[in-house]
Amino acid sequence: MKLSIVVPVFNVGNYVTDFCKSLFPQLIIDVEVIIVNDGSQDDSISLIESYIEHYDCEKFITILHQANAGLSAARNFGTISSRGEYIAFIDPDDFVSNNYIRVLLDNLNSDIDILSFNSIIVDTSNKIVKKLTINNYDSEDYEQIMCETFNGGKWYAWARVYKKEILLKNLFPVGKRFEDLLTIPNLYLLSKKIKSIKNELVFYRVNPTGITKNPKLKDIEDVEEFCHAIDLSKGRYLSLTEFNYHFLLYISSLKTLFYISNDLWGPVKSYKYLLPYIRLNRKISLKNINISRNNFVFLKLIEFYYLKYRFMS
Repeated sequence: MKLSIVVPVFNVGNYVTDFCKSLFPQLIIDVEVIIVNDGSQDDSISLIESYIEHYDCEKFITILHQANAGLSAARNFGTISSRGEYIAFIDPDDFVSNNYIRVLLDNLNSDIDILSFNSIIVDTSNKIVKKLTINNYDSEDYEQIMCETFNGGKWYAWARVYKKEILLKNLFPVGKRFEDLLTIPNLYLLSKKIKSIKNELVFYRVNPTGITKNPKLKDIEDVEEFCHAIDLSKGRYLSLTEFNYHFLLYISSLKTLFYISNDLWGPVKSYKYLLPYIRLNRKISLKNINISRNNFVFLKLIEFYYLKYRFMS
C-alpha cells in the first residue's frame, strides 16, 4: 500500500459532502482512506457512508470509531491503523483538487520523507479567498526547502504527506490544540530527504468554529511550553544549520503566541504579555541566521505587527 489518507471526523455534517465528492471518485488501487469517527454526534458518518455507497468505493475506505478524544488522538489512531508507506491528512470540512491523488503518487518515491504542496483558502460557501503558498519552488533541495519552510512557519498537517516510519517517531500530542505547530517541525528535523511542489491540492475552508477563531488560555500555555522547550542556549551543541532551524522555529512559536494572545486579550494585554520576549529579542544577534525580512521585522519591531494586525484583520 503506497498511500493512506487519514480523515478525522467530528461534527462536520455541513461540509462533508464537498469532501466526499472531491476525494472518493479519485480512489484507486494502492490508496486507502481511513475515516476516524471522533465521537461525532451529527450526521457526518451517515453522510460519508451514503457517499461511499454512491461511489462504490467500499474496498478503499475503512471507518474507525472512538469516543471523542480530539484531533490529535484521531490522527494518531488513523496513522497507527494504516497500511500505507505514506500518510496524508485531510480535514473533512476541506476538500481536494480533482488531481490530488494522482499528483501525490507521481511525486512520491521511497526516498522522500516529506512532500509538501500549496493550497487555496475558501470561505463557507466555497468562494475562493486567496492562495495559501507553502512552497515557492518545485524543489528537492533540502536546505532550500528547510529554510523556506521554517521561515514561512505554515505548519498545516494537511499540506504535506509523510513517510509513516517518520511520523510514528513523533505522533501528535493528545490533549493539546495547535497540534500542527507542536508536531510538523519536528518531523522536518527528523527527515533526510524532502520535496516541495507548487501544485494547489487542497481547498482549505475558513471555519468560524475552528481553533484559530476561538482561542483559549490553554492554547497560550501549550504554545508557550513548546516555545520554552526550544532551548537556544544549546546552540553550541548544534551545527550552524541546525541552530538556524531551531531559531526559526522559536520565531514560529512566538508568532503563534502573538496571534493567540492578541485574539484572546486584545493588543494592550497581549503586548504586555509578550514584553519579556520583545526585550529579549532585541538583544539577539542575527548574525549567520538565514532569516526572512518578515521574521526580522516581527522579531525586532513587533509593534508594527500589532498595527498591521489591527488594521488588516
